Amino acid sequence: MNKAWTMREIQFLQDNKDKFSVNEIAEYLNRSFRSVKSQAERLGIKLMSQSHKNFYVQTYYMYDKNETPIAFGTIEEIANKLGKKFNSIKSYTYNSSKNNTKLKSYLVPAGDSIFD
Repeated sequence: MNKAWTMREIQFLQDNKDKFSVNEIAEYLNRSFRSVKSQAERLGIKLMSQSHKNFYVQTYYMYDKNETPIAFGTIEEIANKLGKKFNSIKSYTYNSSKNNTKLKSYLVPAGDSIFD
């Protein structure tokens, strides 16, 4: 039998949907991933996946194509500093195409930077 959700748990889910991944919320509430996901769907709450959450909390160095650092921070902070949209900056995340000359700039997680 499924354990009923308390008002405290529902409030936690609503308050933290943009701060924590489904897995983190499930762990905190001592509930299964499926339980949290189902409750969120019933309430019309959109939850973040772990990979999506990382874009909001991971800090990055942004480099231009000449390897010059041009910004540092979360993707949201970099977007604000450069006057760009979040998804535009997110599209520059570091991948195997880093050396592609078509790429004007790219992002590297702070722990992977040559400046750390």
